Amino acid sequence: MEEVKTDVVSSINALGIRASGLSSSTAEVRKTKEGGAALFLEGYIVFVIDGIGRRPGGVNYSALEDWVQSKGLSLGGKTALQVAFAIGTVIRAEGTKIFKKEKKGIPLQKIIKENLKSGGIRRIGNKGVVPDFVEELNKLVLTVNRNLN
Repeated sequence: MEEVKTDVVSSINALGIRASGLSSSTAEVRKTKEGGAALFLEGYIVFVIDGIGRRPGGVNYSALEDWVQSKGLSLGGKTALQVAFAIGTVIRAEGTKIFKKEKKGIPLQKIIKENLKSGGIRRIGNKGVVPDFVEELNKLVLTVNRNLN
C-alpha cells in the first residue's frame, strides 16, 4: 500500500491537480482490523480520480473558496468567494473537467492494477479483488453526490 500512496501523491503533483495539499499531506497507510492495510486521505480526493470527477449538481462553495485561496486564483479583483461562486456555477451546471473527460485525473485504476501485478496489493475488500475499481468508486461517488445535492 505504500507504493499506492506514493503513486497517488505523485499523480496529484504530476497532473497539476494539487490544491491545498491536504490530500497529499494527510496520505497515510493504516493497518486494518483484518490485518491488511488501507490508504487514508483527507479532502475531496474522490473528485479528482480519473473517470469520476464531480458530476453536475450541488456545490460546496465554502470548500471551493478554500480551493481558490489555496490555488491563488484571481479574477479581475474579485474576492475568493466571488471566484468560487463563478467556478461553482459552471460545476453545478456541467460538472468538473475530469467528469467531462476534458482533463485527466488520478489514474487510480491503473495504479491499483499495477500494484496488484507487482504484489504491492494482494486483494481489495473482503471479497478479493474488485474487477473494476473505478466502477465501484463511481457507485460510491453517486451516493456522495446525492448527499451533497
